[in-house]
Amino acid sequence: MGNGNYIICQKCEYEREFLLGLGMMWGNIENIIGFMDKSSREEASKILQENPDPHYKTDGNCVYQCQKCFSLREKIHLLIYDKNGKIVYRTQSNCIKCKGKRKRLKENSNGILDKITCPKCKSNEVNVSEGFCWD
Repeated sequence: MGNGNYIICQKCEYEREFLLGLGMMWGNIENIIGFMDKSSREEASKILQENPDPHYKTDGNCVYQCQKCFSLREKIHLLIYDKNGKIVYRTQSNCIKCKGKRKRLKENSNGILDKITCPKCKSNEVNVSEGFCWD
């Protein structure tokens, strides 16, 4: 089951909701890849053709933040391993605005995002509250 995270910046009142985690339709790797954005879906599908019986791990929807401009993006996390346990695919998130690399934000034990910088005013005074659960 997934959970929502609602963020509000205390300085500029930027707000946004993210739906994190896994839903019931995420039972196999083909379904997971089907939910990915087009370029990630194409890349992961190619890897899947080369490794037809992969081991994989997903945390579902995750949030990635640019290390340069602090833009945020919700994206599906997926790791695909070959038969030797080597990672052959890892979710990447590159910023469209500044071409920087986004880093996955951590969640605490309650599934709440931690250490967010406001993408609008660059403040660290961002409150995160739990949203609704989804499936």
